[in-house]
Amino acid sequence: MVDHPEDWAWSNYRATAGLEPRPPFLEVAWMWEQLAVRPATAQRRYQAFVAQGLGHESPWEHLRGQVYLGDETFVAKHQPNKRLQGIARQQTHAVRPRLSTLLPRNHRSPQAMAEAYRTYGYRMREIADHVGLHYSTISRRIRQAEEEGA
Repeated sequence: MVDHPEDWAWSNYRATAGLEPRPPFLEVAWMWEQLAVRPATAQRRYQAFVAQGLGHESPWEHLRGQVYLGDETFVAKHQPNKRLQGIARQQTHAVRPRLSTLLPRNHRSPQAMAEAYRTYGYRMREIADHVGLHYSTISRRIRQAEEEGA
């Protein structure tokens, strides 16, 4: 969007890099301490650090589930074991097999449907649309699988 970070008007870059006064709400001390003891040295190192990233692919292209920045092994390791209240589904199920892997077309196994629903967080409507059945049928098949497994 701009050629240089200092050209972006809505960024804290200029203040963090020491190119303009820091507004009172912007806290930079911790970050500067990671780079150097003296603020002036930290500001120069910050500028160099940002400059090194220019022209490289954005790390946000690799963001998974809106919160994870890592490979599938890392994401799987940090996934919760159960659905958490108030946490978006795409975050709690950032790594999961595609429905086409769990349920190849015309594959209507109640156990596979239950696994897609319970383990991987797919909604009954998603499963129904994928296999071409009504979601109430999916509900019955999932219940059937659970009764058979009990």
